[in-house]
Amino acid sequence: MSRIITKKRLTLGVVTSLLAAALALAFWTTTGDGTGSGDVETGAAEAIALTGTLDDELVPGRTVNLDIDAENTDTETHYRVVSTTVDSYDVVEANIDDAGDCLESWFDVETPVTQDQTIEAGTTEAVTPHSVEFLNDSVNNQDACKGASISFDLSSN
Repeated sequence: MSRIITKKRLTLGVVTSLLAAALALAFWTTTGDGTGSGDVETGAAEAIALTGTLDDELVPGRTVNLDIDAENTDTETHYRVVSTTVDSYDVVEANIDDAGDCLESWFDVETPVTQDQTIEAGTTEAVTPHSVEFLNDSVNNQDACKGASISFDLSSN
């Protein structure tokens, strides 16, 4: 009898083990869905500071460069300058009596200028200059422009 019980126990043990193994390996496959979200920084407003300087003095008939430095004021993010634009310029006359007016129409400024340049975080890079020409007016006296200064309003995108 002891042998029969041992065989039954052995058979029961094997069946239990196989059943447990089958249950351990059994699973369902399925699909799933869901959503996710996150935020991307919009970029620092006006992270690029532009500074322009004429590389020589203007006289009637001369074209000089308006050299542009682009400073990335953001210390973490690189920004790409696609182009620079001279939005406006203002001619401020020197104090010359009875010289007439220094006309802004006597100046021709190249704008916009394609840059396509990456300015790394926290650096200042020279970008392609704009040309500025003081047009020669053969009819009108241009002495009012002697000693004048020109200020430029610059932007980039």
